[in-house]
Amino acid sequence: MNDAHVHLLINHLPIIGVIVGFVILVCGYLFKSQLTRRIGNVTLFFLAVFVYPSFNTGEGAEEVAENLPGVSEEIIEKHEELAEQMVNFVTVLLPLLLVTFYAEWKQKSFLKYVQLAVLFVSFIVIFYGKLVGTSGGEIRHTEIRTEQVKGAHTELNVGNEEGEEEED
Repeated sequence: MNDAHVHLLINHLPIIGVIVGFVILVCGYLFKSQLTRRIGNVTLFFLAVFVYPSFNTGEGAEEVAENLPGVSEEIIEKHEELAEQMVNFVTVLLPLLLVTFYAEWKQKSFLKYVQLAVLFVSFIVIFYGKLVGTSGGEIRHTEIRTEQVKGAHTELNVGNEEGEEEED
C-alpha cells in the first residue's frame, strides 16, 4: 500500500462525515432533541478530525499521481489549494465544537450562539469538502473535469489502426 492508497482510503471520511454530522445536527434542531444535537456535534467533531491525516497524506499521493499519464500539475495544485482552505475552516470548526461541548455541559447561556456558529462553519466546510472532493476526483477521472487542462488530453481511440473509423 502506497501513500496514494492511504490518502484515497481516508479522504472520504471528513467529506462525508461532516455532511452526516451537519444533517444530524439540523435534525436535532428540527425535532428539538438535545440528544440528537449532541450526536451531531460528536459526529462532526470526530469525522472532521480526519481532515488532518487526509491532508497530510496528500503530499505522498501527489508524488505518486504526478507521474501518471493525463495528470497535470495544475489539477493537483487546484486540489491542494482547496484542501488547504477546507483545513483552515475545520481548524475553526473543531474549537467551536469544543466550546459547544463545554457550554452544553456547564449549561452556559451562550450555547445557542456557539451552536449557530458551528452550523455556519460546518456548512462552509461542507462547501469546501464538495470542491475538494470534486477536484480530487478530476485528477484521475477525466470524465468529470469541467475544463480541459494543458497536458491532460488523452487519446480515446487507443488501439485503432490508422485510417479505421470508430464505430458508434
